[in-house]
Formats: sequence, structure tokens, C-alpha cells
Amino acid sequence: MVMDLNLIAKYGIADGTISNFKQRSILYICDEIIGGQGDGPLNPEPLPLDFLMLSENPALMDIPLSYLMKFNPDKLPLLREARDLMIKDEAEIIFNNQTLNMSDLAKFSVDTIAPLGWIRYLDNII
Repeated sequence: MVMDLNLIAKYGIADGTISNFKQRSILYICDEIIGGQGDGPLNPEPLPLDFLMLSENPALMDIPLSYLMKFNPDKLPLLREARDLMIKDEAEIIFNNQTLNMSDLAKFSVDTIAPLGWIRYLDNII
């Protein structure tokens, strides 16, 4: 459903149809100055991350975020499916003025407490 909503947001026409051509650009912003961990989203513990993320592709924001939080994106069906649909050379990650690839993000990752209901779906990647 999340992927469908993003498709509609980018390709949807006012008459309710979907165009073959992108109708608008969307800039996704993720404020991770203080994130949440544990019993979220209603009762999370603070997780100081001290960064902002910007992307024109929500999957290209969520996948690096999963690495930064030490989660394996292949264990999350939405991120696994989104990765399979991505163009492999589409991502350019700039972190602290350095151009990185996804695996480079591991050295900047932080220990994160997963919500109890998600623990069996997540493997710590580090």
C-alpha cells in the first residue's frame, strides 16, 4: 500500500487515472535529530541521531536509515521489495560531506532497540 500511495502521489492525474509520465516531483524529508526506538510509535524511547535526510525516493531514504539503525532492510518486506524495484545506480549518499555507498553507512550506525513485535523480523546487520 505504501508503494501504491507513492505511485499515486507521483503519477496520479486529477481525473483519478495514473499517467505513464511523472506528474510531479516530491522531496521527502526525514527529521532524525531525535528519533524513536523501542515501544513506538506511541511510546518510544528517544534515540539521538543528529541528522536530516532528504530524498526524491522514499525507499532510498528508508534503506540507508535502516543501515544507520543497524537493521537489515532485507528482513523488512517493504524495503526488500522496494530495493528490488530500484535502479541500482540511482543512489548517491552524501553523509557529512562524504559520498558513500550503503555498506559504508555501517560505520556510522547506532545501537537501536526494535519494537517488540518486530524483533523476529529484524537481524542486526552488525
